[in-house]
Amino acid sequence: MKALFRTVCGAHIWSMEHEGSDTDVFECYQTPTIDLLRGEGGIRSFFEPKQEGNRDIARQELQTVVNQLMKGNLNFVIGVMSPIVEKSGPTHEELVNLFTQHPPKNVYYSTKGMVVHNVKLYYKELDNLPKKVNTILRAINFGINYLKTGEVKFEPYTGVRQQIEGKLAELDQAYRTSPLEERLPEGMIRDILLRARLEDLKLERVPEFKLLRLSERDDPTPIASPDPEPLHIRPGMLIIIHAVTGHI
Repeated sequence: MKALFRTVCGAHIWSMEHEGSDTDVFECYQTPTIDLLRGEGGIRSFFEPKQEGNRDIARQELQTVVNQLMKGNLNFVIGVMSPIVEKSGPTHEELVNLFTQHPPKNVYYSTKGMVVHNVKLYYKELDNLPKKVNTILRAINFGINYLKTGEVKFEPYTGVRQQIEGKLAELDQAYRTSPLEERLPEGMIRDILLRARLEDLKLERVPEFKLLRLSERDDPTPIASPDPEPLHIRPGMLIIIHAVTGHI
């Protein structure tokens, strides 16, 4: 299990932490491609509370991160776009660049869903839970600014319970008038996943097979295959050839 990138989330990115605050860590890892191809690897999520002091670590596999970004999941958006980066790499940089260039407005649904869930869950106690109220309001404020501008800004926000309803209405209006694309370009983000998988496969030892990239074979002449009909190379195909038999 290889960590691709790691960021800090929670109160720290909003500059609202206090002495004794936990450090919420988001980590994206990659299951070895060869394990996935052999049916030996899985796509799992891990949560490790209070690891290394007051660090709560949530680990998500790259495929889950891609799928949740496609859905506009606020928690994953924050995990990828956090300004506090402990570890980065090419895949993280690609995800950040894609999100920056094509900010999707479907983040609205996750943002509003989180707010409504918390309001219902803590409805009777909200007057006595200023921290929870501030968490709700800062998420709404983030969503409003993001939907209007497409910029990811983590700004502190404090207020009172009575503001929630009005801010939610403002969030709804921001979504209706938002100039942003509805969702991330699926082909582009899935290509990021594909590149990461193939790059990892190059680093693995696979002695019986070799990969033939299209760029390495521009000759359109058919190549031999076990099938009755010869195989014609087409753009986008990944050819795996057995090093001994030459079979595809």
